[in-house]
Amino acid sequence: MMVSTVKIFQSRITAVDFGSLYTKCIEPNILDDIDRYACDKLDATTQRLFMHHIIYGVCEYILKSQTKTVIYFCKNCLTDTETFDRFNTVDLNKLFNKIGKVFESKLPIRWYDTTYTFDYFDICLKKGRDDGSRILLDMEPVCSRDYTSFRFDKIKQYAKKNSLTFLLFLRIPIAVTKEIRIPITYLISITIHLNTCSYIPFSCLFFLLIFHHRNISETGL
Repeated sequence: MMVSTVKIFQSRITAVDFGSLYTKCIEPNILDDIDRYACDKLDATTQRLFMHHIIYGVCEYILKSQTKTVIYFCKNCLTDTETFDRFNTVDLNKLFNKIGKVFESKLPIRWYDTTYTFDYFDICLKKGRDDGSRILLDMEPVCSRDYTSFRFDKIKQYAKKNSLTFLLFLRIPIAVTKEIRIPITYLISITIHLNTCSYIPFSCLFFLLIFHHRNISETGL
């Protein structure tokens, strides 16, 4: 399934519709875990489940992309998804905004937060409407961020605080070209639900990740 995108700034950057990315690539995995572990309320554990899949899914998509990317996130534009049918809309919107702040402040990922829908933005660009130019002007500072000297201290602290184990043990080979590429997703061979982490010996989990990383290092990314 294709994720909705549009080329901007003379095709130097690709704007990716988070709503499309979420429904096609991320939400199915969230729903599988919600059903598997009978998550019927948006408690702390369920919120970490959302964090895991959203951060993982966005990083995986960006890693596979061939262009510099900005994630276009429209506030309150996910209310017609199945996850919003299962949980309180206000609480979910708060959670998604919280996760957006993680991307903005702790990861080298361009994250643009707006009230305009991606479809409206796309139409404005194609028809040369003023709102399209205004959105681009507002988006420009986000798109021009330079992450070549980015440090991962903040995200590791955040991972410890929120039990996001798959981020905690990252061994990240950074290749600096025009932008940083983060091969996060290749370090995880299985999806570990946060409820089960206490039953997995910490040392075993660590060696699982290191072993998988070595395999990737030998075969290439």
